[in-house]
Order: sequence, then structure tokens, then C-alpha cells
Amino acid sequence: MVTAAYIMIVVGAIIMFLGLLGCAAAFMEHSLLLTIYGTILLLLFGLQVATITLGIFHGFGQQ
Repeated sequence: MVTAAYIMIVVGAIIMFLGLLGCAAAFMEHSLLLTIYGTILLLLFGLQVATITLGIFHGFGQQ
């Protein structure tokens, strides 16, 4: 069963990878890549907010 903690760990790892992508895009001054980076980062932020909300309403680790 997928729990909120697992989702947060995976999303955190993806954000770390995206950070490297964002650094590379800024270094190359590639505007399209920076736009894609920002969009994906906003989507993942929304996923984290939704996960935290689910965790609050369904209890953190309670069975």
C-alpha cells in the first residue's frame, strides 16, 4: 500500500533531480527548458500539498 511518506520521498527525489535540471538550464540560458522546469516544479508542489492534506485528514501512519 502506498502511503503519504512514500509519496513524499519519491517526490523529494524527483525535485532533487529537477534541481540539477534547473541549474543546467540556467547555465545554458535555455528558456524553454526553464519553463518546463518551472511547470513540473509547480505540479510537484501541488502533489506535495495534496499528500500532506491527505495525511492530515486520514492520520499520519495510523492503522
